[in-house]
Amino acid sequence: MLDVETNGLSARYDDLLSISLYKPDTQERYDRFLPLELSPFVETTYINGITEEDLKDESPLSQDEVRQLFEDFELESRIILHYGTIDERFLKQYFERHNLEGFEKLTFFNYKKLIRASRWSSGEITKDNLCRMLGIEGVREVHSGGNDCILEWKLFERIGGRGLLATTDGPSINVFVITPGYLIPASFLYTYPRLGELMDRPYILHEEREVFRLSVPGTGIKRFPANITGVTLENLIDSMLDVKIVDSTDFLSDNKRKLEYLGSLNTQQAAIPVRLESDGSVTSARKEDRKLTDEINHVLDMFRKRISPLIEYIKHDIFADKPILSQELCVDEEHGILALCDLSTDQAVLEIKTGEANVEHYKEQLYYEAHGRKSYIMGMEWVFNPDHTKLRKVDFVISQVVTTAGTKPGKTVTANETSRLLAERRWKERTAPFNVEVREYKNYKTMMRLACGRCGQEWTVSPSRLSAFDGDPCPNCNPKAPRTRTPRSDGRNSRKAMTPEEALTGRAKRFRAKVLERSSETIEVIVESYTGAKEPVTARCVKCDHGTMPVPQVRMKARSRGHRLPSEPGSPVNPPAVLSGETDQDGADPPDWDGDVDGADEYDCGGEYE
Repeated sequence: MLDVETNGLSARYDDLLSISLYKPDTQERYDRFLPLELSPFVETTYINGITEEDLKDESPLSQDEVRQLFEDFELESRIILHYGTIDERFLKQYFERHNLEGFEKLTFFNYKKLIRASRWSSGEITKDNLCRMLGIEGVREVHSGGNDCILEWKLFERIGGRGLLATTDGPSINVFVITPGYLIPASFLYTYPRLGELMDRPYILHEEREVFRLSVPGTGIKRFPANITGVTLENLIDSMLDVKIVDSTDFLSDNKRKLEYLGSLNTQQAAIPVRLESDGSVTSARKEDRKLTDEINHVLDMFRKRISPLIEYIKHDIFADKPILSQELCVDEEHGILALCDLSTDQAVLEIKTGEANVEHYKEQLYYEAHGRKSYIMGMEWVFNPDHTKLRKVDFVISQVVTTAGTKPGKTVTANETSRLLAERRWKERTAPFNVEVREYKNYKTMMRLACGRCGQEWTVSPSRLSAFDGDPCPNCNPKAPRTRTPRSDGRNSRKAMTPEEALTGRAKRFRAKVLERSSETIEVIVESYTGAKEPVTARCVKCDHGTMPVPQVRMKARSRGHRLPSEPGSPVNPPAVLSGETDQDGADPPDWDGDVDGADEYDCGGEYE
């Protein structure tokens, strides 16, 4: 076991004050104070009891001492256990600062990683709190490295190297041992960051598209702390949609009983017992909470009056007026994951969030809820004034999300692979209603291979051709479906590859046509002057046949009506400060520009620019 005491949290700028080692099998201990080097004072005496007096005669750790510690504690052949990241970080920085050798030969294990706690926990999962919960004696208010080493070893023995789950339940944090057979809720995969390390599951790719947005004024609305807004607003939406609640209590209770309960820790949060009513309101279970519930109900009434368009969109556009379920249970036995859908039908699922709906955080939850159905997520954007004292508005935003199992992006996986998987997923969804299977899809330009489950036909077709066709894609079952195009024997249908010169000429002609269209056929680009997208071209005024001159393409691509060109070939083109079509403050049209622009005389034939 290793434990260190420090003069702060920064390994680079704060001193390492002491090093303690404990060898459990022989109960051999090592405690060593170290001198102050980065600060003249000890600032953590109230935590570790160490004072400047304790350190004044100490010397830095030497290479000979390090060599002896390696020998006495067999450090090179043992795993060094510690609780938290601070021990390894400070020791590494100390070795580097003093040019000590041997750190690279050490193997560390931070066994705090065995505890899967919520990313929202407030620091209750400490070594001292866990020891008190498990009845381990010896916890002291003022820490010392030697005593902490022994406590940490006793705690490690009690955990036994098993994975723990610390769930926040109201005012308590309940600590469990994760056992085989426990189905992990999909919502935990983001909330408990290291929980996913316990299972082998696919990496989820996603693609999102905003499909609905409703802004409601912030007057009379407020956001309550903790989960009050989320729980009560979701209940209001359920009541307005007249959902049917699916009761999975027995299944969920049986699943939770598979965990081995170790104990509970108290949090600083106070639970407020309320009852959610079927009309969307809340009632208090305690007299002292009535003022709060009255305020909650007032806010819910404000929302009720303003979110009717949202409710109509969910009813008609997402769920197609079908009966809507709340808390439908979905189980993935293969990966050991369960999911509860906020709202669902047999065709679609909708997840509701009362904060920002970052799909990256919830993509796994949507994947395991969807089971091949369309999936949506609703988030809320709370928009305040600059000093955050007044709520201006609340935006309800719904996005459609396509999720698919794939490979985690890394050095060997490109963005093209992600796009390919998502495109393949969309093609499968599109052909599935016709019992047509996508056997192979590479990209949009490569022939994809399909197979019909009705007639057994297998064929290839261009995705670009099929994308323009809306119907049964099987050419055997549907004669109108696009077929594989084969070249004629005489070669007349074969496409001939263009030379680079031919390709450049084609691009030049398309650019000339674009400029003519955008300038109302008043500016013509000389095709022969086009040498590339970033190079100037030569243009002439068709309206007055003013001479030809080089013009940067960025100016030519401007959306224009008419034109303005320099009078001298090669002179720069810069727009004047006032253009025709604008008006002065008195409403009169300004005179035509006939001045100097960066030294270049301007010629104006009356054209207008936007």
